[in-house]
Amino acid sequence: MKSSLKNFLRKFKKLFTNQTVEADSYQTINQLLYTSGNNSGNNGIIISTLPNDLKGKVHDDLERAAASVLERVALGALIKTQQPKRVFEIGTFRGLTCLALAENATEETQIFTLDLPPEFSSAEIAAKYYNQTNNSGFHMMSKEDIDRSVGVLLPLYKGKNKIQQLYADSSMMDFSPFHANIDFFFVDGCHAYDMAKKDTLTAWNCLSPGGMIVWHDYTWKSVRKAIKDAKIDSPVTHIKETSLAYAVKNN
Repeated sequence: MKSSLKNFLRKFKKLFTNQTVEADSYQTINQLLYTSGNNSGNNGIIISTLPNDLKGKVHDDLERAAASVLERVALGALIKTQQPKRVFEIGTFRGLTCLALAENATEETQIFTLDLPPEFSSAEIAAKYYNQTNNSGFHMMSKEDIDRSVGVLLPLYKGKNKIQQLYADSSMMDFSPFHANIDFFFVDGCHAYDMAKKDTLTAWNCLSPGGMIVWHDYTWKSVRKAIKDAKIDSPVTHIKETSLAYAVKNN
């Protein structure tokens, strides 16, 4: 076999092999669902069936740049284990993860989900928040004329939980009303280092004792560095086969 072909196959294998991501500890999906003390496996995880007749420029691509099905299963399992009374999400996008959170929470859970105002275009977001690159997801959406469609899936939720859609820049929003009273905080906003670090610190300040923070795209170097530099003083667990990681606030 020629060396060039060997190199190609080596790179191809590496691309599709689950690489170890630096974290304090690791957990598999199977462990998350079925370890002792976790009842999510017995109760089942609810994942919404997505519609195929939505209007607007979503290009029939509702799951673009969103958490994968496996990641939504993991979020559902974490929610079932934590049983939070108040949940906050930074990064609504179409609403896929918000639905996963709501459908697996108790009926008394109150959920807040935050995103930039819908009038912000993908091009504007790319220019303002991802100006150090030209290949972010928002750059791609802008080129393909794909609409953000913020929260377009939230009307599908028919449960009893209250979902409140908020619009603001998380770096400028006043989070004081949420300090120390959020039991589960999902961080999936801008992944640029400065923003990811600020969102991490914001979420940590909002968590109640025993509350859980979960990050999407922990596999991004910028996100991992942001979390490390935020110095939250709690071990971070990466859920293998996903880009999710979480930590629990002990005091």
